[in-house]
Amino acid sequence: MGNGLSGFRLSRRPYRRPDIRPVGAEPYVNTVHYHAIRADQDIVYSSTVSHENGLLFAGTVLLELVQTASGTDFRLTATGFYFDGDSPEGHKEGWAAMLNGLTAYLTLRQPCCLKPAHSQGKEFEMKYYYSPDTCALAGHIALLEAGFEPELFKVDIMTRTIDRQGDYLAVNPKGYVPLLEIGKGVQLTENVAVLDWIAENTPGQAARNAMERHRRIEMLAFLSSEVQKPFAYSFFLPGDEAVAMLRGMIEERFVLIAERITDGSLLGHRVGVEDALLYVMLRWARMVGMPVPEKLIAYRDAIEERPAVRGALREEGLI
Repeated sequence: MGNGLSGFRLSRRPYRRPDIRPVGAEPYVNTVHYHAIRADQDIVYSSTVSHENGLLFAGTVLLELVQTASGTDFRLTATGFYFDGDSPEGHKEGWAAMLNGLTAYLTLRQPCCLKPAHSQGKEFEMKYYYSPDTCALAGHIALLEAGFEPELFKVDIMTRTIDRQGDYLAVNPKGYVPLLEIGKGVQLTENVAVLDWIAENTPGQAARNAMERHRRIEMLAFLSSEVQKPFAYSFFLPGDEAVAMLRGMIEERFVLIAERITDGSLLGHRVGVEDALLYVMLRWARMVGMPVPEKLIAYRDAIEERPAVRGALREEGLI
């Protein structure tokens, strides 16, 4: 069901939930302190329940996410002390409500794979508009890496038409790719936004904290503005002098990028959406015969062998 645990955060402050109130009585107060959160694995937290200044329960709860052939199951184990006026039976309803809430949360985290609330029970439709071997190839790769299977629409960006289906401007007034449609009427354009959305909805890719996401966006923005844009201009600007200047700038950027490659990825901890975009830029460099550092050549060749990359290249007719 995806990296659902990314919505939880460790904190020095406990979380108090005074929302269990019998009619005409003082509220029950549930105080929770998260101790360990491992994405797609488990949550460990301590919990106390008090009522009318009396302690009813104190213990530790382990919530495990167990991967099965049909999806993700939850296993909850509570170890603690029940004081006067409390019992395990009294907690079952609360635990069931918590698990139901977590299930709903994870369902909303994977809108194209499940049936989110706004789909009203209908299968969720995802559409991706691309033009072969453009920057939209990065999103195509990222979608396949994530396990998404969007309906693909090939766009001729010169005539701004959709293959066999008419005017692309009627779908996207900007006239260029990519365009990701996430359900009826919900559209995303611009590589940074599209790739960040894919990452945040991909198991094992969603940022583990705010700074990790900022770093991803930082890298995507750099690649988009400092490499992709100059490359695109160099394809269409007249005059050898202007083209040489732009490509010289891109070569300098590739030297900087090569220094960032660690363990086969740009951000050093896993191959992500930013690597898909860099791979496309390195394809363009190869296409125009631009020299790049040897480290990036090895990196490009390794990325190119990934099944999702091969799949996207096949679907776009590039191999």
